[in-house]
Amino acid sequence: VSSKPTGLMQEPAPHEKRPFEEAGEEYGGRVPPEGGIREKEEKNALGDKVTMIMATSPVKSNPSTELLEQTMRSIRLFCKGTQKLPKIILCDGYTLTTQTGQGTARKGRRITREKAEDYKEYLRRIQAHIDEGNANFEGCKMLILPKLHGFGLAMQEAIKLVKTPYILVAQHDRAFISRGED
Repeated sequence: VSSKPTGLMQEPAPHEKRPFEEAGEEYGGRVPPEGGIREKEEKNALGDKVTMIMATSPVKSNPSTELLEQTMRSIRLFCKGTQKLPKIILCDGYTLTTQTGQGTARKGRRITREKAEDYKEYLRRIQAHIDEGNANFEGCKMLILPKLHGFGLAMQEAIKLVKTPYILVAQHDRAFISRGED
């Protein structure tokens, strides 16, 4: 299963290069970048303390997983110790509408049948990345909610699965652009 862009994503201008491209990483997330964060082989103490919850929902670029892949890659590259964390990809549900046009897909709350099929394919592609061992999805499990919850209520459902004392909450469209302080 591939995650080819649907044409909605545009290539950045040369001055807008993505941080992970500047770090020298090959697309696909399977090769660590030269000089990038490399996890120690010893047990990751952070993984015993923190679970990452990545929230996602229907967006115009579905079924492409590129947006989510970029965000997951940025976390892996710029947040030391996160590669081995347990991760939950929280997939909110949606409400179907027969209307088309502006305002019907506000934040993915109401989508057409066609967009619902795109979202289902998007979820299948995410699972394929997990099953194939894509480095950006290491330690991930999916929580697919059958109906629309909204961010807060969806997060409550995901938190029920967390076994660590701390949570790192991220959203599928909020990539890190630089390394944090050590």
